[in-house]
Amino acid sequence: NGNCIADSDTVIINIYDQPTANAGLDEDLCNVYATSFTGAALLGTSQGIWSNHPSNAAGVIFADNTSPISGVSGLIEGGYQFIWTLTNGSCTPVNDTVVINVYDPPVSDAGLDQQLCNTYTTILTGNNPVGTSTGMWSEDATSANPSVVVFGDATAFNSSISSLIEGTYSLVWTVSNGTCTPVTDTVLLDVYD
Repeated sequence: NGNCIADSDTVIINIYDQPTANAGLDEDLCNVYATSFTGAALLGTSQGIWSNHPSNAAGVIFADNTSPISGVSGLIEGGYQFIWTLTNGSCTPVNDTVVINVYDPPVSDAGLDQQLCNTYTTILTGNNPVGTSTGMWSEDATSANPSVVVFGDATAFNSSISSLIEGTYSLVWTVSNGTCTPVTDTVLLDVYD
């Protein structure tokens, strides 16, 4: 402007890509109480943070809650949801959730063998499965039982059993829990007329 000294100013324009959150694959763990996330790598200037879903059990520890592949420990049996939230400048934050199910190893105890005299029904005394474990009674396929039995509730540890006749029965109590290998125990019933 005429004889005036020229003046200038600088404006900075930051351009951000909208982030896309990928928390990785869900996991099922048996007798394992720590793992690492498999979230996608951060792109550009995006920043991420892991957080606990409010329904998660207390005591969870993140090795680095800003890493998409952070370790997580302090898990106990149950289901967990972890939220991976990404921000990038003025873009709207986005998130994705990963589910981790943790299972304790199952335990099976079919109870004490029984001897029945002139009694053709009884109550089984297997262990009550704990946590998320479930049980199932069945006849031992490797044994020739004298008759086909009737379970009152084959999923109950203390199921009644009927339709017994004289002879020896071999019954199997199978306890399962998530992705853990099921375990079995056998009880013998000796029935006498």
